[in-house]
Amino acid sequence: MVRIGLVAGALLLMAAAPDVNGLWLTEDGSGVVAIAPCDGGECGKLVGFRDQPPPKDFQGVSECGLEFIHPMTIGTDGKLHGAITDPSKGDEYHAMLEVSDDGKLRLRGYLGISLFGQTQVWNRFSGSVSADCRINQG
Repeated sequence: MVRIGLVAGALLLMAAAPDVNGLWLTEDGSGVVAIAPCDGGECGKLVGFRDQPPPKDFQGVSECGLEFIHPMTIGTDGKLHGAITDPSKGDEYHAMLEVSDDGKLRLRGYLGISLFGQTQVWNRFSGSVSADCRINQG
C-alpha cells in the first residue's frame, strides 16, 4: 500500500511540474539552450550563440552542441535537481531547475547547499537556431 502511495505521489509531482523542454534564451540574451529528455532525466545543450563563431570551452572545443546541464530528475519539491558544468572553467555545480508561474525558467547553480548559489532567469526562445549555432530571431 505504501508503494502505491509513493508511485501516485511521484506521478502527481511529475504531472504538476511545468514543462522545461524546449529552447530557452539565457538571461543575458547571448545564448540559446535546448532542454530535452535524456538518460531518465532532462539535459541541456548550448545550441545557439549571438556572437559568432561560438566560444570555446575550457578544453578549447567549440561550445556549439555542448551538454552542460546533466540529467536532472524531479525531486519531492517538484523541481528538477542535478548538475551543471561551467563550460569556460569545467567546474561542476549542483543545480535546480523550475518554471515559474509566469513561464520563466529559473536555473540555480550552487556549491553544497542552495543558499550558496546564483539564480539565472531564462525566457522561452521563439526564434530558431542553425546547425552551426547561429541565433535567428523569429
